[in-house]
Amino acid sequence: MNRSLDELRVRASGVFQLGGELRKKLIAFAVNQSPTGAYQLAQAMLINHGFVAKEAEAYAKSVRWLAVIRRDYDQTEFDSTVMVGIAPTE
Repeated sequence: MNRSLDELRVRASGVFQLGGELRKKLIAFAVNQSPTGAYQLAQAMLINHGFVAKEAEAYAKSVRWLAVIRRDYDQTEFDSTVMVGIAPTE
């Protein structure tokens, strides 16, 4: 583990700016893919949804960092990160 959980949570926070089904799909990528796979799928999906490349890349990086939390920490920390990220906007 090279990065602290707090740092990873800050880096992953961008994904929680998005709403609804799009956010759910991006979180699912972080759950089911490696960090690189989650990044690639997120970027492709966001571009297909009309995001410009730079914006899609920024959100895709957030998804990658969320996947790193799942990989480097445990599922409980991942779930906690997702719940804290979603709670203020739901």
